[in-house]
Amino acid sequence: MYSNKFNAIVSATKELANKLEYKDINIQKIDEYTSFSRASIYYYFHNKEEIFIYILTEEYNKIIAEIQQLKNTDIKMTKNTFADKMARIFDQHHLMLKLISNNLTDLQEKSRMTYLIKFKKSYGNFLATYDNCLKKFFPNLSKDQIENINYAFFPFLYGIYPFSSVTDKQKEGLTKAGFIYKPHSVYNLVFNMLITIL
Repeated sequence: MYSNKFNAIVSATKELANKLEYKDINIQKIDEYTSFSRASIYYYFHNKEEIFIYILTEEYNKIIAEIQQLKNTDIKMTKNTFADKMARIFDQHHLMLKLISNNLTDLQEKSRMTYLIKFKKSYGNFLATYDNCLKKFFPNLSKDQIENINYAFFPFLYGIYPFSSVTDKQKEGLTKAGFIYKPHSVYNLVFNMLITIL
């Protein structure tokens, strides 16, 4: 659907995002990383935010497919099994968690409406797919209970990245402030949250 150049720009931006902080990435860095001219990048994207909202949309679409695949299984789900399966899914999407934790408002505000609408549709499908998965595996939950679970779980996702990806400088600061740093993985944080709210 998209050109090789478009895909190369997206791929390069993902690689940069896995190495650098969002604030340190700009069109010039993407240009240097891809060897495309800035004009080529601007042909597809007006700014870096549009590239990242596209990446975030892709991430949500991947999670939708993974949750849908889980929903289509005939596995008997206990709270522990469900929490484990979901934790494994989210543990594979650190970039998504990083972007929604640090930059979501910026990405949405600075993207053209075409990218924003695609993102919002993907996000809506993500919520609906997760909701349908809950309904399938926990049919005794009322509509209000599912809504309460969702209102606890989804805002939690927006803050999970800083707890699971602590920098060396942050660890040093915690130590010097008298705290004992205890590492947390995305898997453990999601698992424990779902066990608590289900």
